[in-house]
Amino acid sequence: MISNMLSGSLNKTEIESVLDHLITTDHGEWLDDQKSQFLVSWETAQETANSIYKWAQKTGKIGDVYTVYDIYAEDDSVGENFYGLHPRCIVKALTRLQDGNRAKVSREEGKPLDEWGVKFLEE
Repeated sequence: MISNMLSGSLNKTEIESVLDHLITTDHGEWLDDQKSQFLVSWETAQETANSIYKWAQKTGKIGDVYTVYDIYAEDDSVGENFYGLHPRCIVKALTRLQDGNRAKVSREEGKPLDEWGVKFLEE
């Protein structure tokens, strides 16, 4: 009986419901207002934020300014759980750091997310 229930497919409303649940657990976000693109994250934004901040401490980046690209694509982040992560996930994590007074994010209207700046602050 269960296999019969699982053999079907979900309609658009059911899919949106599942994805909206991922948002409530901080494991995803809609990328557009039409709900046609969705970004899924293995870790929550706070978990990624904590990893980025530990990396910044470990690599001596506290007090300096870097771009979002520097964080997820440079050689010294290879092997970190956020290496290669979508820029939207990085920005969401950096916003959490900013909310906790551990970073200052510089958003520039019209610039791609990759070029936004972040300064890591002392705890």
